[in-house]
Amino acid sequence: MMMQNAGKCIPLSTQVQYFSATKAKMVATVGAAAVNKLLADSIVLMGIASNDMFVFAAGEQSRNRSATEQQTDAAALYAHLLSNYSATITVYMRSHHHYF
Repeated sequence: MMMQNAGKCIPLSTQVQYFSATKAKMVATVGAAAVNKLLADSIVLMGIASNDMFVFAAGEQSRNRSATEQQTDAAALYAHLLSNYSATITVYMRSHHHYF
C-alpha cells in the first residue's frame, strides 16, 4: 500500500545525501569553520510526504474503500511516513553533529 517515490519525487534520504555531498564540497572550498557558521545561522526547511498523501487519497477514492478501511489505511501510511522521516532526520542530525 505504501507509495515509493510516487510522481517521480526525490526521496528524503536521497535529499539528505545530496545535502551532505554539497556540504562536503563547500567545506573543501571555504573550510569547515565557515560552512558550520553558515549552517548554524541558517534555517533548513524540509517538505515531506505531500506527494505520497495526494497519491494515497486518489487511490483510496478509486478503490471504493469504506470509511473504516480508509482510516486504517491512512493510519498505516502515516505511521510508515513518520518512521521513515524520523530515521532519516536522525541520521542527518547525527552526521552533522546536531543532537536532539
